[in-house]
Amino acid sequence: MALLKARVATNPFAVVALAQLAAHRRSSDPERKASKREIIWLLYDSGYGRDEVLALLRFIDWMLRLPPALERELRGELIALEEQKKSPTPPCEPAARPRSPHRAIAPPAAPA
Repeated sequence: MALLKARVATNPFAVVALAQLAAHRRSSDPERKASKREIIWLLYDSGYGRDEVLALLRFIDWMLRLPPALERELRGELIALEEQKKSPTPPCEPAARPRSPHRAIAPPAAPA
């Protein structure tokens, strides 16, 4: 796990692997929230561009579902982190969108 965390800054698949490991771990909802927050914070500090960060956050949000109350708590924590860091990349944007459990997740459209 430490090796994956070390590679987040240079390899987006490390983020995917961390999210997959957290999703398959049998844990309580608060533990899942802590895992999701840790992965998002690693991503937030990774140095990726805004579009890359948002695409990875959408994927993490899809993979690590939380009950609505915990999702709101996490969103509040991310907003506080965002204010603390004064970053132009909003880490909670994917969580703010309503989602349908029946809608397939499509990759972001390529710029024309």
